[in-house]
Amino acid sequence: SLNRIINGLKPGALYVVGARPSVGKSVVGLQLARELANHGSVAFMSLEMSLNDVNIRLMSADLKMDMGKLMRHDLNESDWKRIGEWMRDRANMPLAVNDNTGSSITDIKRLVRNVHRRQPLAGIVVDYLQLMAQQPGDKRPRHEFVADMSRQLKIMAMELDVPVIALSQLNRGSTAREDQRPKISDLRESGAIEQDADVVILLHREIDNQETKYQIHMLAAKNRHGPTGATELEFVGHNAMIRDRS
Repeated sequence: SLNRIINGLKPGALYVVGARPSVGKSVVGLQLARELANHGSVAFMSLEMSLNDVNIRLMSADLKMDMGKLMRHDLNESDWKRIGEWMRDRANMPLAVNDNTGSSITDIKRLVRNVHRRQPLAGIVVDYLQLMAQQPGDKRPRHEFVADMSRQLKIMAMELDVPVIALSQLNRGSTAREDQRPKISDLRESGAIEQDADVVILLHREIDNQETKYQIHMLAAKNRHGPTGATELEFVGHNAMIRDRS
């Protein structure tokens, strides 16, 4: 249903997915990366999760296997057989993950070049923008640095002619409002993110409400090439995925 609003991921475009912590932005980023890997290679910069965490989430989504069971190794013989088959497929999956938490824009460019050299790129995902590291000696204020990183990612998308998906933290502004749905002005540390992005998707989920915690609202707050709009989907946390509501 989100595709009906943004018409898919376009080469050369920068997509920013913003949310407060624990709402689901990493799930969105990884799910998009997995889909892009069906069309070519993908460079995934995981600045928050380890490679093992990423693989568990991929496995859970692909096998529809409870993520808690995978993390506890609470598995039977049939589960282990399915996991073994998945691991063989994972070895051939053109999804390269860099989980160096101190990565800079230089490290991202290096990963992208290496991935593209092996197989033409289909996309790049950065999880998440505010965790990118400043180079030693870079004395710029943080908001100036984040603005520059946003611009660099947009340039990268255009030069490589692939979609770049940058996940972004939102500030606390929405939590202080009566209507806690996020606004584009809640993007943390830099208004330049809004300017550089072709599409801004804001996520909202009432994680403390037992009745609605599995409903995730995805708002296309900016869409340079089409309409804005919102859709409501189902957050399947135990399988690390989001899907249209049945």
